Amino acid sequence: MLPEIYRQRYRDFRQILERLQALISQPELDHPTLKADALIVQQFFQDQVRSLDLEALDLTAGQRSHSFHVEINKQLRLLAMDVMFLQTAKQSATSQQRLRQVRDRISTLIRYCNALLQEE
Repeated sequence: MLPEIYRQRYRDFRQILERLQALISQPELDHPTLKADALIVQQFFQDQVRSLDLEALDLTAGQRSHSFHVEINKQLRLLAMDVMFLQTAKQSATSQQRLRQVRDRISTLIRYCNALLQEE
């Protein structure tokens, strides 16, 4: 089981992702706010989650957490690109496709947080 400080950081990260998910569910999407909030998510992960000392965990939990951190980092980079592409989309169909990609990416990140928080 993860120490409480780790669990709290993962819960906080999930909460920020859920706020981002709520933002993109609004009928009128505010692109500058989306871009700023996506950056906040990425910064929180870098500052608060990646800074966790995974070597302090038992071997299995440390390896599991490290694997998730790698995947989360990759998904966050892709999310930033998806947000950028969404902002530049001119056609409605393209915009809807990009918005779906952003939603899917955020859902994936939330699932990763939930998996990290599951009891082993």
